[in-house]
Amino acid sequence: MKGKVMSILAFSIFLAGCGGDAVSQEANKAEKVAARKQSSEKKSDMNEDKAIEAFYEVRKRPMDEVNKEAATDEVQTKDPKAYKIVPADHYTNAMDFQYFVGEYLQNFYNGTISDKDMLKFYQNYGSKDRKEFIFSNEANSKKIFHTIVKERKKAKQIVESYVLTDLEFDDTGNEAYFYRKQITEDRKEIYNVTTIRKEDRYWTFDMDEPSPAFVEKEETK
Repeated sequence: MKGKVMSILAFSIFLAGCGGDAVSQEANKAEKVAARKQSSEKKSDMNEDKAIEAFYEVRKRPMDEVNKEAATDEVQTKDPKAYKIVPADHYTNAMDFQYFVGEYLQNFYNGTISDKDMLKFYQNYGSKDRKEFIFSNEANSKKIFHTIVKERKKAKQIVESYVLTDLEFDDTGNEAYFYRKQITEDRKEIYNVTTIRKEDRYWTFDMDEPSPAFVEKEETK
């Protein structure tokens, strides 16, 4: 139950960062469908709020703490163009996976990744929690991804460039996050925080959500 609740929240946040009103409507539909399925589990529903609270308590890097850091700290950024991205079936190196995910999300935001390809991305690289939710209703997930791609193409708000921050790991070394700043053609800045997880020796994509703006450190000469 706890995993499903958090999957719904994380997936909705991810959608909120990618599309407009139409996408939000589709996301709401997805939440309602999931909610109806969960309503039969009365005992679990009674503990839903407690489950969410417990989830955040056990995380080594609570998202509210991460967001506060993003708003107050200066961070060092790096240009992904300087890093050779090598596609692979699995990634054992967190930095390699970071650059791969950063590029994939930028392409998806620009509408160059199809709904089918996004489902394949989750199938191949998604964390267990994320895959459980996405593929519990594959047809609906595909419809939502299709709406996102459609809305992005309609908006014509192309991401011209982006930068990444260094990876920050939790105490176990099995979960990490990094920030992305995307700059559109009209110079609009879009900020996100991406979480990745190490499962069965390989790094997986867990979630991507909007974050407060951060200040980039000036390079010292």
